[in-house]
Amino acid sequence: MTKQSLLEDLGHALQSWNCEATPEGMSFSGSYCFPPDFPGFAGHFPGRAVLPAILQLAAVRHLAELSLSKKLLGRSCDHIKFRVVIGVDQPLDVQGSLCDQDDGWQVEFTLRSADNKVADGRLFLQEQ
Repeated sequence: MTKQSLLEDLGHALQSWNCEATPEGMSFSGSYCFPPDFPGFAGHFPGRAVLPAILQLAAVRHLAELSLSKKLLGRSCDHIKFRVVIGVDQPLDVQGSLCDQDDGWQVEFTLRSADNKVADGRLFLQEQ
């Protein structure tokens, strides 16, 4: 799976999204649902497909890119905690806020599935 194909596959799994400007920067939200044939499940894990944490973070970055209309690279992350696994056909709701910094963007995010907090934390992104 290439980086470009991953972004395309994330785009196909994205069911809805929106963003709006805030005094601090921008907020965004989006909903994903990953079907059984989503390439990110390949080999992770046989018999019980689980969405890898790195793809959950990629979904946050994907929405940040859509919101800013810019290509972004991950620079670092902070205080990320994963609490619940995401399986096939489970919804993944992403909420985030973007704050412009001198050297990139800080993204505070929360991931949820149904009533469960899946993960939260901070990503630091920079333009490609």
